[in-house]
Amino acid sequence: MVFRVYVEKKPGFDGEAKSLERELRSLLGVSALTNLRVINRYDVEGASEELFASCVPTVFSEPQTDDAWAQMPEVAPGSQVFAVEFLPGQFDQRADSASECIQLISQGERPTVRSAKVYVLEGDLTPADVDAIKHYVINPVEAREASLEERKTLLQDYPTPEPVEQLEGFLDLTDEELAAIAAEAEAHRVVNARARHQRQERDDEVRRDGVFARARHKLRIQRRNDGGEEIHAVNAHAQITAEQVRHPCEHAAERAENAAPVVHIEEDEKARTGDEDHHSLCPGGIAR
Repeated sequence: MVFRVYVEKKPGFDGEAKSLERELRSLLGVSALTNLRVINRYDVEGASEELFASCVPTVFSEPQTDDAWAQMPEVAPGSQVFAVEFLPGQFDQRADSASECIQLISQGERPTVRSAKVYVLEGDLTPADVDAIKHYVINPVEAREASLEERKTLLQDYPTPEPVEQLEGFLDLTDEELAAIAAEAEAHRVVNARARHQRQERDDEVRRDGVFARARHKLRIQRRNDGGEEIHAVNAHAQITAEQVRHPCEHAAERAENAAPVVHIEEDEKARTGDEDHHSLCPGGIAR
């Protein structure tokens, strides 16, 4: 049987939630977000009900700073809720430590523990805002969005990969047979490339709507000499295009390179003319 508990920091101790809320407002520009709650969820299998109940205030929470519930706590109307868990095979330090502590208390078999973080978003958020927040908090390398439903078991069934296809008689194939194999491989490559392109388009759409505001600003710097004449006019244009908005992990170096504004410096025509007139005189003011 799987037992579940939800643990949330009490007001004043919820530094993680408040810090993330500030990041989402300032970095992502999600100004419609009015409040953010972060709730730690634990699923335990392999422990008795009495043992699990005794571990709730000792292993999973601290009564002085945490609130604990057996069911998902109530949320404000209109709130968006989603959970994040580690990918299968990724080490979950929080769950491993909880499992070890339960074993120390029971002096018996070590139970199975799975943890997840539940995010509660409050405010008048658009679907693009929610997608942008999910993309920000979920690192696809190690985590994924988790189900909010109750679990019947924590046992994970890993699919067995299919054996690698072997091509018999490759050296004896004719040119026509080799061409057919190459065409089939190319068809698979095109399908996979199209799927990757569609995923990239969805990611770009999320960034355009919720993460990167398309900005084009013009900075004009004027420097004047003692006589008050303008010497240089510098126009800097931040060149941020849709092609430069890519995945933050895959293209970080390229984005950093393209982030520098292109600066064009135009010399003042009048100042340059004045310099030419000045150099046309010999020392002492005598014309050549």
